Amino acid sequence: MARISPPTPPPRRATWPAAWPTPGTVREYGPHSGVMGTATETVAQGLERGGQYLQDQGFSGLSNDVTEMVRRNPIPALLFGIGLGFVLARLTSSRS
Repeated sequence: MARISPPTPPPRRATWPAAWPTPGTVREYGPHSGVMGTATETVAQGLERGGQYLQDQGFSGLSNDVTEMVRRNPIPALLFGIGLGFVLARLTSSRS
């Protein structure tokens, strides 16, 4: 029996890493109605805004914004770092 493969996704723009979905791909393959359709559209809009931000500011602008945010909010940034470290440690531990 022949195996049917999904359609080839549209070509990616140069600003998107190859492993990241594009907003168009999310919209195309995601649900179109109901709560999940709303969530799909919200994710696609977030990807568009993030991509536009990176095109406008670049990674150095992102680095500057993160640095400024940490300076304004040191305690939440510290707690976020501790939480991220905990999650990474749990994911990479070899315990059974």
